[in-house]
Amino acid sequence: MVEHEGISSNNESVISPQVIKPKFKSTSSCPIPLCAACELARAKKRNPGVKKQQAVKDKEDILACNQYEAGDFVSMDQYVVKTPGRLPTGYGREGINDRYHGGIIFNDAATGTIWVENQVSLGAGKTITSKQKFEQWLYEMACVEVKQYRSDNGVFISELFREDCDGKDQAQSFSGDGAQHQNARAERSI
Repeated sequence: MVEHEGISSNNESVISPQVIKPKFKSTSSCPIPLCAACELARAKKRNPGVKKQQAVKDKEDILACNQYEAGDFVSMDQYVVKTPGRLPTGYGREGINDRYHGGIIFNDAATGTIWVENQVSLGAGKTITSKQKFEQWLYEMACVEVKQYRSDNGVFISELFREDCDGKDQAQSFSGDGAQHQNARAERSI
């Protein structure tokens, strides 16, 4: 009778009798496969080889360095919240439609400053009001006006919003549909 070498549960070689007689002699050297339960019992956590990289603070935003002045390029995006938020003046008694349902985030490319403005409605009228508050704050802090906005399509392509930008000689650029990387500054802020 031909003996076959196998592996026991404690990784020692044991000799077990060969059950099926192979046609070819080279086949007899194949190890006997273990059942799924035995393989799971011997399984160990493997290191996937993933390495996490941390940004070097000295080289952060090096590509945008000396490219913009404050107000030259501002990224903006709207965010939506599932749970409506309380107004600061309502004591929690306002109706569900009169609560914060989202807002808009502005991110200045030169300074990295982030301005968040909560909104009850995400329509063009409230968005323009938030934009005016941001522009007023930026003028008070740095004495500059916004020259260009970068945003996704959404409410920012509405006629009201575009007229407000045209009236202040502000350029607009838009990211493509589903291309969050084109407006990465505002998207990362969210």
